[in-house]
Amino acid sequence: MKDDNYISVNMTLAGRDFPVKVTPEEEPFVSVIEKELNDKINRFKRDFPTRDLADHVLMTLLTVVYENLSQHSEKQSLLKDKISQIRNILS
Repeated sequence: MKDDNYISVNMTLAGRDFPVKVTPEEEPFVSVIEKELNDKINRFKRDFPTRDLADHVLMTLLTVVYENLSQHSEKQSLLKDKISQIRNILS
C-alpha cells in the first residue's frame, strides 16, 4: 500500500477529531459513516444519560460490529441457498 493512493480526511466522532486515510473513492462515505456513528452515539447518550462518553462509544462499537456480523451471516446463508439451488438444477 502506497500512501500516494490515500488522502487524509478529518472525521469527528463524539466531539473528537480523527484523521482518517482513505482512497478518493472512499471519501464520499466518510461523512455518511461519521453521521451514522454520531447518531448512534447520541442515541445512547439520550437513552443512557448516567453513562459516560466512553460507554456510549463502546455501546456504539458493539452495535455496529453485531449488525455487521448479522448481515455477513445473512449473506452467507443466502449464498449457501443459491449454491444449493444451482446444484439441484445441475443434478
